Amino acid sequence: MKRRRRKKKACLLSEMIEFCEQVRKGKDGKYHSVIPNSDILTPMTHGNDFGIFTHLKDGRTVIAISGADDLDDWMDNINALFIELKKGVSVHKGFYESAMKFLDQILSFLTGDEKELYITGHSKGGAIAKLLAYLLARKGVKINCVVYGAPRVGNRRLKEAINFLPIYLTQVRNWQDPVWKLPLLLMGYKTVGHIKYLRAKGWYFIPLPGIGIKVHLDYHKNIRRLYESE
Repeated sequence: MKRRRRKKKACLLSEMIEFCEQVRKGKDGKYHSVIPNSDILTPMTHGNDFGIFTHLKDGRTVIAISGADDLDDWMDNINALFIELKKGVSVHKGFYESAMKFLDQILSFLTGDEKELYITGHSKGGAIAKLLAYLLARKGVKINCVVYGAPRVGNRRLKEAINFLPIYLTQVRNWQDPVWKLPLLLMGYKTVGHIKYLRAKGWYFIPLPGIGIKVHLDYHKNIRRLYESE
């Protein structure tokens, strides 16, 4: 039974990182023929932010948000000022502004009949996905959120609020990836959700320029290598 649950989780992580990879390609219009088992696929474009909303043939619905690809995206990443929402909940201003661009469009797509709803993203896309999961759950939407190498997005009150909302949040991290370590804890940011670390056999931390960024960009390859054999 335990092995079966582990295999199901591994399958989910492999599946969601595939959506992250395809939404990255989607910025170039290459996703239409590569999303498997999709009945309806709708692109969502807001300035530099891009996502896809898709209904799968098995009844599930997946929302995937793209990561940081250019200078404007990274300016959002480093805009780490807090913005207060309600009851002491404060979140990353840049990521929140990006999430709000998608919220109304996503709500207009939801019918209430979704069998299961997933939201996923890598890097900046994962940060936006976490905030969208929080905003949707506040409106009563039950949601599964799986993110990869995502920066922190809010304070202790956000962490506490998420614990009482209908969100199941999993954060997947490469141990050597520097991005999920930002913004710093000493700035008041906290880690939310369940954490899954990827520590492939034979990996070592090498503090050389470019190593951390390479690890940050390699989630798709590493997930496939580590989990498709499960």
